[in-house]
Amino acid sequence: MENKLQKQTTEIGQSWKNSVADLKQGIARPKTAELALNNNSPSLVLIKKEFGEEELLIYVSELLTDCVLSFNIGKTMNAEQIKLTAEYIAEDYYFLKPEELKYCFAQAQKGVYGKIYDRIDTSIIFEWFDKYIEERMGSVEKNNQNKTNEFKSQDYKNASSQTILPALKEVVENKKKVHQNEEKTPKKAELDLSNKIMKEFDELFDEQNEFDKGGFRMVKYKGKDYSGSEYLDIRLGEI
Repeated sequence: MENKLQKQTTEIGQSWKNSVADLKQGIARPKTAELALNNNSPSLVLIKKEFGEEELLIYVSELLTDCVLSFNIGKTMNAEQIKLTAEYIAEDYYFLKPEELKYCFAQAQKGVYGKIYDRIDTSIIFEWFDKYIEERMGSVEKNNQNKTNEFKSQDYKNASSQTILPALKEVVENKKKVHQNEEKTPKKAELDLSNKIMKEFDELFDEQNEFDKGGFRMVKYKGKDYSGSEYLDIRLGEI
């Protein structure tokens, strides 16, 4: 196992070797589902693709064996049952990372996923994974919300610094042709108007929740897609 791993030079290979080393050295498992999810380890399906199914099943079986042996029960699992369960885990939870398996098993050992009485089998282990997936969904939702908030903040900053003030200055210059005595800087009413338009953009985005390929927020207005700055230009032109 180690000889094959030593031949790998890819980033996935290095992450995988680190994970194997962690297992053998007994390094602590992730303390939260969020930490497990955001770990840079490769997923099970990538490990299988890079190193083969046999290497993956050996690793999953080792994790599972450590977990099962930690319980003092009458009816435990034999080597064949552990191997079969490892195969099921690799098939059904191919999208998980090794750190997530470690976290799931650690939670089960601590009794978070329910009390173990006198037996452990495949069905009980899959109940643990069902409960972990619920935790994971909460972490994914939290990550997505954080990204959305980050996009909103960055998009509004870009619009404010790169678009709102230049657009307002253009409005002022146009009005100066009619009102020669107007000030060179935007008035409060104009700032309020631009802020109102950007608030419209935020509300439309909250409803539509669309991003372009670059990760910037987009909204659909009158059948066309607009970024924050484009939407401001269009709406200022309409008023």
